[in-house]
Amino acid sequence: MNKDLLPTDSSESGDIDSSRECPSGITFSGALTVLTQSDADPLFHDAVRVLRKELSLKQNIDDRITRCIDSGCLSVLIAVLKDRSHGNDSSLLVDACWALTNIASGSSQHTQAVVDVSGVEAFLRCLTVDNSEEVISQAMWGLGNVIGDSLKFRDVFSEKALPHILTCASRWFASHLTSISSLSNLSFLLLNMTSGKPKPPRSAFQQIFPLRPRCCGGEIMDQEVTKNCLWIMSNASDGSNDNIEDVLSTGVLDII
Repeated sequence: MNKDLLPTDSSESGDIDSSRECPSGITFSGALTVLTQSDADPLFHDAVRVLRKELSLKQNIDDRITRCIDSGCLSVLIAVLKDRSHGNDSSLLVDACWALTNIASGSSQHTQAVVDVSGVEAFLRCLTVDNSEEVISQAMWGLGNVIGDSLKFRDVFSEKALPHILTCASRWFASHLTSISSLSNLSFLLLNMTSGKPKPPRSAFQQIFPLRPRCCGGEIMDQEVTKNCLWIMSNASDGSNDNIEDVLSTGVLDII
């Protein structure tokens, strides 16, 4: 089980009070102020984007996450994703989901803070109402970080999330347009859902197995996705002969 920081789309690096700016000129501190003072501020989306960029930088990331939590902006991000306080703008939803994902990638205390403000429900909301592959993919990464934090979160949230994940995956595969990054996020989430001991019930693995042909050995081959899928199969085979037979029935041996 593991968590991962969703990196920025640039190579910027620096400290928490740097002057890195988006076109509107908002710094990290300014973004926190905008987000916690008024959601009607015309710079609201720019502030969310700054938050996303700053939370994608590994240097001093724990300080950034703590400042976000202490400022009260988590509830603002939740409102964007769960309550749709600013409508269904996919770009804003991606930025908010990205920021929340990286907050959940921090310490267990940081992940707990995301859970406490209904972060899991916000991610699930994205899975159930959004058609944007990018929004859903970001939400899957966020769920993966929460579930990957501990066995407690794995057991509490996996059962609730799995039906929505399977529905989204089926829709993706039916379209034949799924990107490598989306498959990577999906496999990361499924791996965290099936890792750790005591292992999840056999029925959980059996529900995931039908995804194997498209994630591993299908039309799209990616090293990271394949590695995650093979680890899932390894986890599933641990135990009785019935577990091993389940894995063999997926045809994964041909890939190995």
